[in-house]
Amino acid sequence: ASGFEPDTSYSFRVRAFKQLPAIFTKYSNVATAKTLPFRAPGDLTAMAEADGAISLKWKDRSSHEAGYEIETRTGTAAFSKLGDVGPNVVSTSAITGFSFNTDVQVRIRGFRTVSGARVYTDYSNVVTVKTTNLAAPEGFAAQILNDTSVKLTWKDVSARETGYQIEYRETGAAKYSDPVTLAANAKEYT
Repeated sequence: ASGFEPDTSYSFRVRAFKQLPAIFTKYSNVATAKTLPFRAPGDLTAMAEADGAISLKWKDRSSHEAGYEIETRTGTAAFSKLGDVGPNVVSTSAITGFSFNTDVQVRIRGFRTVSGARVYTDYSNVVTVKTTNLAAPEGFAAQILNDTSVKLTWKDVSARETGYQIEYRETGAAKYSDPVTLAANAKEYT
């Protein structure tokens, strides 16, 4: 049998019957069972991802949540709702929008709707994760085009940069040139 409320005791009895004519046996003894409580998710972990993002994993310890609510905070601020994920989800992909190189605390809780109102589990454990810095370009290379030109290329591995700066100097010189500024998502300069 299913569809019962969590953390509630129920009494059951059974009897046999035959139709036409209707004949019923006496009821059996009464069996009592208490459903499990609406349990909080457990073993929450957080991983720092590229560009200041984080990802989460946890154990689903309930069979009837409508989803999970994710809350975060930095410093001593109050926790605030970041968003919801659906039922039976036990991890997230990269969650973006955090400041770089910052400690972020995270907690989650299950929810479901009862009589039109949201009902919550207790919170999971609280975890702290330090976000990463802006991802630096990778695979930077210089290709000679002719006697006065060089083509510079790199791999754009960040989704959050607002531009790139390129400086140059003659090998052995102490000072670099003033930077040349390029737009976000640039991958080469000639």
